[in-house]
Amino acid sequence: MIVPTMTLPEVADAARKDLVHLQRRIERDRVRMERRHMRDGRHEPLAGFGEYTSPDKLRWMYVLTVTQRRTMLYPLVWYLSRHGLHALHIAEDGTDVHYAPGVLQRYREHRDPGADVLQALRNFFVRNHAVVAEPAPNARYGPKAIAGLLDQGLVLGMHDRESGIALFNTYMPAEQLRQEQEELALRIDLRRYFAHLTPAQVQATRHFHELADLMARLEQLDRPAEGSLGSAA
Repeated sequence: MIVPTMTLPEVADAARKDLVHLQRRIERDRVRMERRHMRDGRHEPLAGFGEYTSPDKLRWMYVLTVTQRRTMLYPLVWYLSRHGLHALHIAEDGTDVHYAPGVLQRYREHRDPGADVLQALRNFFVRNHAVVAEPAPNARYGPKAIAGLLDQGLVLGMHDRESGIALFNTYMPAEQLRQEQEELALRIDLRRYFAHLTPAQVQATRHFHELADLMARLEQLDRPAEGSLGSAA
């Protein structure tokens, strides 16, 4: 059980210990979805959302995705404090992510103004369960600052090196990003794209981009410069 006096690392530790209950709970769904994905010959991902309260009273939301390459479970535990609703995404192979109450407050303002906070969390997590973070130094947090790319924008915060948890405290919708934030989102999105490729696919993609860059440079060389003899009428 999560209680208000717990620190965030203690919450994360309790959630990791409790995760086995969720994994057992969704095992039947996992098998069913994998069979369906294979039977239908799908190329696009198959995704499902659910909620579960464990025997230890931890309240989970989860997204289960099935692709041709692998099945992924995205588990998120939520809890209340005097500051509001917190959410902690437990990463199977990466950095745990904490969403402070300010993230959902901003998300509701921009995406779900009519939803209560719990429904807003459901909507937020269904659309934005896969987050990829990258360092984004700024004046407030210095070198510890990070940005997380979501399907619907960016979350901003800092990386707590002691606990290893990404602490996000605000949300920015995609349509409000400044130029430098758009460039940051593009860099993160490219990293997310390459993370889903096999080593052979990564190499082939790099070769493709190198070839495209070379062709563009050759095209620039072949194009007559303005005012040169080749461009004269």
